[in-house]
Amino acid sequence: MYPKVRFRGFDEPWKNKKFLTFSSKITKNSTSDDIDFPRIEFENIVSGEGKLAQNRSKLNHIKSGIKFDKGDILFGKLRPYLKNWWLAEFPGVAVGDFWVIRAKDNRYFLYYLIQAPLFEKVSNYTTGTKMPRSDWNYVSNTFFKLPKIDEQEKIGRILDKVDSLLSLQQRKLELEKQLKFFLFQNAIPSKEAVIFKPKIRFREFQDKWKYAKLSEIYNTTRGAS
Repeated sequence: MYPKVRFRGFDEPWKNKKFLTFSSKITKNSTSDDIDFPRIEFENIVSGEGKLAQNRSKLNHIKSGIKFDKGDILFGKLRPYLKNWWLAEFPGVAVGDFWVIRAKDNRYFLYYLIQAPLFEKVSNYTTGTKMPRSDWNYVSNTFFKLPKIDEQEKIGRILDKVDSLLSLQQRKLELEKQLKFFLFQNAIPSKEAVIFKPKIRFREFQDKWKYAKLSEIYNTTRGAS
């Protein structure tokens, strides 16, 4: 069992291992001493993206759940096709139908393994009809292909780097959208006034804006072209 692309220096075949041999499910419930820990619920995770929708400061309330540590993986077992998973960036409490999964070897590799097609397939082997949930006994006893620890480390790290780059590009896109909105609001007057004057202008343009009919500023054509 060999992947199609590999880091140089790794040529050994991957081995089949049961999920429970390289991961464990944490079941320790939160206590009154954990009142200051952030609470993570389904709606706090961006589906399919593995990131939080809210700032950490807005996640504090008193609901009970499973306590997790930084580096643990939260996996939404309720309706697993919604892809509610998150690699914990800080300790907290998972509220609701989550598995808290802890890697025995490399957490980054495990985190991306649960996003792979095989895990998606086995996790969607669910019990229940109205509220389908993943079956831990089935998932934990499923075999997955794994390389040695040092290769897991390299694969997990490079995928984490790519995720970080995607997050930066997403943030850049959001800022550029804000810039566009700001320009719309301030470079084009939106309210009726006797004298049109936008709030921001290019330095070389200081003339007043004037009223014009649409027919005066564009031409229409008829036909198929």
